[in-house]
Amino acid sequence: MRTRRVVGAALLALAVAGCTNSSGADFPPLGADGSLAVGESRIANGINTHCGVDWLLVSINGQFWRATDLDRTDAGGIDRVPSAWGQADEPLDLIVTLLDATTLQATDLEMDVTVTYTPDPEFPGCE
Repeated sequence: MRTRRVVGAALLALAVAGCTNSSGADFPPLGADGSLAVGESRIANGINTHCGVDWLLVSINGQFWRATDLDRTDAGGIDRVPSAWGQADEPLDLIVTLLDATTLQATDLEMDVTVTYTPDPEFPGCE
């Protein structure tokens, strides 16, 4: 009976655990409402990159976010995906951290690459 409880507890712990990044820290998933408190980090799963990463294609705290640290001087200002993040069109699992009300960092779970974002009301959409 005791073995059954230990195994059950271990399975429950695995089921409720969040994603773990390379540093070993656990993060819960970003909820459907996209709420994030200042200082909080969450996993944003399956973020689409077919329009690049200049705009983070998920609404967080009711706002869309634009990158502040990307080079926009390439061919016509195309929104590139950092090379370490893989090919465009591949959905990314990102750790998103709200540093303050106007600064959001997104880090790829597979690589140690971070892009910083700020809210921008002029989101052009992406098709």
